[in-house]
Amino acid sequence: MAKDSSVDYYWGPLIQCKPIVTSSSKFLVVALGSALRIFSTSSGSLLRILRGHNHEVVGFALLDDAEDNFISCDESGKLCRWSLQVDVKRSPLVQTCNLLEQYTKNKCKVVNFVSSGNLKAVVFGVLEEDKDLEKLIVYTSKSGSKMKGLRRSYLKSSVKLGHGKIALSPNGDFVVWLKKQELRVKSLVSADYRRHFVGVREITCMACHPSKLSVATGDCTGRVLLWYQLYKQPVKTELHWHSLPVSDLAFSRTGAELYSGGAECVLVKWQITEGKKHFLPRLGMPIKYVVTDTKNNKIVCAHIDSAFTVISARDCRLEGSIQGLSLSIDDADPYPAGIVYDPRTRAIVINGKSGHLQFYDLSHNKLLYQLDIVRENFINPERDVKMYNTEVKKVAISPEGTWLATVECRDDFQSSIEIRLKFWQFDSEKQSWFLNTGIELPHDKYVNGLVFDPSSESSSTAVCASCSDDGKFKIWEVFDSSDIYKQSFTWSCQKTGIYRHLPAKAVTIAPDGSLVAAGFANILTIWTPDQCHLKGTLSQPYLKENLLQIEFGRTASCGSMVITRSESWLCGWNLFTCTLSWRVMINSTCMAVDPVTSFVVVFSNKCDAFMFEPRNMQMPTRLENIITSPALCAAFIPREKKVTLSTPWNEESQLFIIDKAQRLKLIEPKGDIHAAEAAIEGLVQKLVQDTVALPAPTPFSSLLAQTRASDVVDRKTSQVGSAAYGVRVQNSSALLAKVLNEARVYRLDDFATLAREYFQLIIPEAVTSKEKMDYEDFETYYKKIGGNPEKKTGEKSDSEMTEKEAKKTEKKNKKKLIERGLNSDFKDLLQIIADD
Repeated sequence: MAKDSSVDYYWGPLIQCKPIVTSSSKFLVVALGSALRIFSTSSGSLLRILRGHNHEVVGFALLDDAEDNFISCDESGKLCRWSLQVDVKRSPLVQTCNLLEQYTKNKCKVVNFVSSGNLKAVVFGVLEEDKDLEKLIVYTSKSGSKMKGLRRSYLKSSVKLGHGKIALSPNGDFVVWLKKQELRVKSLVSADYRRHFVGVREITCMACHPSKLSVATGDCTGRVLLWYQLYKQPVKTELHWHSLPVSDLAFSRTGAELYSGGAECVLVKWQITEGKKHFLPRLGMPIKYVVTDTKNNKIVCAHIDSAFTVISARDCRLEGSIQGLSLSIDDADPYPAGIVYDPRTRAIVINGKSGHLQFYDLSHNKLLYQLDIVRENFINPERDVKMYNTEVKKVAISPEGTWLATVECRDDFQSSIEIRLKFWQFDSEKQSWFLNTGIELPHDKYVNGLVFDPSSESSSTAVCASCSDDGKFKIWEVFDSSDIYKQSFTWSCQKTGIYRHLPAKAVTIAPDGSLVAAGFANILTIWTPDQCHLKGTLSQPYLKENLLQIEFGRTASCGSMVITRSESWLCGWNLFTCTLSWRVMINSTCMAVDPVTSFVVVFSNKCDAFMFEPRNMQMPTRLENIITSPALCAAFIPREKKVTLSTPWNEESQLFIIDKAQRLKLIEPKGDIHAAEAAIEGLVQKLVQDTVALPAPTPFSSLLAQTRASDVVDRKTSQVGSAAYGVRVQNSSALLAKVLNEARVYRLDDFATLAREYFQLIIPEAVTSKEKMDYEDFETYYKKIGGNPEKKTGEKSDSEMTEKEAKKTEKKNKKKLIERGLNSDFKDLLQIIADD
């Protein structure tokens, strides 16, 4: 099956490999997928994006031959040589080659890459995926400075791969690697080779001295060891301050200073010759990489949230920061708030660093700001103890962009759970958010849903709904709390809905604000928001999974449809008929609804996506294998201007997703949608199962199915006015069609209001079989006596007066019965109709 969509652009972690600072100290080079990003170390702005690789970049190395020259390597072993001093109009890509072409063809992937500045030695750490074998491959060159002059000189198997497991001296004289519990050293200019036992403390990182035969190692206990005389019995010097594992080490250009960092969020500067140490604390988030430049001017710390801190090496002072798309440190649930669109700034709002929300402008590719929601200090992890920070779990923004609702939660599974619902208001004068209302413990258990009313037009009429595992959904409304000093608004809970004490797993509000749909366990319930009155419930016996998402159709053609998603089922419910229109068995991870068009997309755990319209069971587009890891959340972002494309779902909105690798991706069409429809029509028919064809699970549904089937047969064989068909009034069909087309079933007050006018049209024109026979007998009698029943005369006979009085009395009695039925329940009304 051909793909008809692809990943056009994506944002993600800038710390997939260790960055470098160029020799001029002006540029910071980082990798994002297969592209390189060049940032300014002084301003922090993104200067250029370099593309030359087809696979993910795994490493960089500075070159000594010219200023701001470096090489990069990707997973396939392809090397690219770059020069940032060339003219802007010229390509900075100078040279490419692939030294590992013979290895990478056999399902091999490069994990580690290090190189000397003079290109006398290049080291690869290669993983053979089919054999699960890790190899160390060394290439050397006598002349240096040219990549094509490198020849393979050393090969070793069963080595440890990953960050900090392989180190190479800057001049290319020796290489150091780890194998089991040994530190192995191999000279690249002689035959010297030694193995040193490191003990049970696992080494987490290494760095070679720039000019001496020495190496520094950091272990899992926070200890830093300096190894000397590597070709003999080594001499060790211990440096210990860190209480947690050392993440990275870096020597200065002269080798007199050593920098270390870890999860304590502190950069430690060790003055080796003097035996002193200095600290730069409170750097925000745990440090993952430490980078120094060749001129000993700057130090760059890369943090686990994809942020970079630029530090002056001379006085150890902060100079600036570079922030990309922030990553979440919670691998289990990275982005619980999903993707939310901010209509005021046209940016997306997602989880940022711990306890923050980040507003990211996709059109200008920059982070606008991070909003501190929890206003708490980050709790550093401890050894063998997991620390729990307060995290933002749910986010919602009002349609006009003036209100922001957040739910934060902290649960250490030992004390009581901490839940706070906060409403933030945007100050247009200060151009910032301020906390308007804070509610402690709005629900007793975890909050599963938070949504604003999409129909609210002003900040004073906003409505918000939340649901929780405590079995309640609540409707929050803003009211005027102004006094003589200032005008203000405050939020409070106005209504609460409960259904059978089941956990409320999802909640949403209709686009016109006329309905609230809440999912209690596996049951879809329909409520009116003004009175919080339960209008009806929708469920099926075989759909036993908890509802995870509920969405309404956004356009007029799909306004009566509600789509629900559980772990294994995707269902479409019709509110006109109050039945299940269609269902699809699919193991899904997330679902998104286009706010502008009628399209809905659902992502499967097999990295596929299905684009469809709720009004029918046809899925017009299947996006096959567009991502490499399952999607965590997705959202349609409206375009600033509509474009004309071959795919209607992408004309007015753009589809963005975040996958499990914490990469934000833009999905763009690739190919013609009509060709895709023809290709997947057979597959969709197999996936979609119509509930009408299923066996009836209960006796009542079986009886209902037989009744509907017999009704269809009767409609084909019976005629208007016949005794078999009963009462058929053609004049009432126009009224019934008008009511069903214009009215929404879930907004009808009661059955009596709807049926009164309908039955008033039925009753006067109804003609039963008995009345028809009486009229024929009356007509026959007049023919015998030579009269004409149709002719009007000034004088009425006694029989004619008696017949009219009887009809008039019968109509009055029927009218009384109908009025009594309308004021009663359905049982009495159906009995009256059956008697007729």
